[in-house]
Amino acid sequence: MFHARIRIKIPLACSAHLFADLYDLLAETDRTYNSYSEGSYFDRINKNAGTFVDVDDETVRLLEATKLVSEFTNGAFDITLMPLIRLWGFYKQQVVRIPTEKEIRRTLQLVDYRNIEIEGNRVRIARGQEIITGSFIKAFAVDRLAKKLKREGITDAMINAGGSTILCFNDETHPVWQIKVPDPADRSNILYLLKVGNGCFSTSAQDIGYIEAEGKRFGHILDARTGYPTSNKQSGIVSSRCLTGDLLSTALLLTEAGKCAEKLEQFQTSFNVNGFLVDAGNQVYTNKLFEERIQAL
Repeated sequence: MFHARIRIKIPLACSAHLFADLYDLLAETDRTYNSYSEGSYFDRINKNAGTFVDVDDETVRLLEATKLVSEFTNGAFDITLMPLIRLWGFYKQQVVRIPTEKEIRRTLQLVDYRNIEIEGNRVRIARGQEIITGSFIKAFAVDRLAKKLKREGITDAMINAGGSTILCFNDETHPVWQIKVPDPADRSNILYLLKVGNGCFSTSAQDIGYIEAEGKRFGHILDARTGYPTSNKQSGIVSSRCLTGDLLSTALLLTEAGKCAEKLEQFQTSFNVNGFLVDAGNQVYTNKLFEERIQAL
């Protein structure tokens, strides 16, 4: 589900029906909020582009959260970039090619988060636009699972969604979980061993989803300002909520060359998160709070 294997570790003493309830919650999230799901709120927004669509409160909150990150990144992060993703051929089965500059400029005219209009519980995007929920739907689902587990009184658990969204519950008997962060230069090696307690680790990487065209490899995370894949390799964010972490890890990966250290400090100040970024030249940037989480290998 959500193109990821979701693994949940909970105490053996939990009720037998809990896993079934958690799966039902995942399925309901996929059905209701995934832009790829027929009839979901985001699917209806896309299919009725140019017209207001009635949505629920959660959809409005998700859109407001993504727009905040778009504003913070000056438009580098933008959930209306589905036309660009299609142009680059990330969902084609046949051989793809590198789009021309003219094609990219033309398609960029359809990409602009500022055209997402919210009036109460009605949402409209411009004609020709299309929203993709891939940057946040999995994290949103994990946050919903977390609320369910807390209601059940569970205080020690881990939810690992595809290795890119990992939520940790901890109590005094088990204060932290250890998370291995692979090295993007060689994924058989470990870049960091992290301590995370009662928080989420989110990571984005260009070598996990990519296409090959004309002898080159292009990662799936695109900069909505330029229309091209970012050249940075991997980012990671530790946050209190998965939705925040996943949005910001993608946003961090889109940081311009020469501004990595500055952006990490801005994220810490503005969103109370910490993290790291590996740039195109394998230079690693961290902030102080993230360094305090690193354990010796």
